[in-house]
Amino acid sequence: MRRRNHLCRATVRASCPQHYTDGANCTSVTQHTPKYCGSCPGRRCCFPALSTTLTLPFHCFEDGAWTTRTKDVMSIVRCRCKPEC
Repeated sequence: MRRRNHLCRATVRASCPQHYTDGANCTSVTQHTPKYCGSCPGRRCCFPALSTTLTLPFHCFEDGAWTTRTKDVMSIVRCRCKPEC
């Protein structure tokens, strides 16, 4: 069901829970189901309008051993459409 004046979906979720990675040697301890911004009609772009920061534990492989560190991860709460990309 489409709501009036609701042009993009803020709660497009991943199909299954997944681990976050930092692009190096760290992976989140727990799995999460992240939200992504959806699509907008026409040539408009959907962007994060509201986000929060989660502090999550990560397992990192450094100097030949596994360590646990906490890292901040941005989590999208709401998205909006804007006229230009």
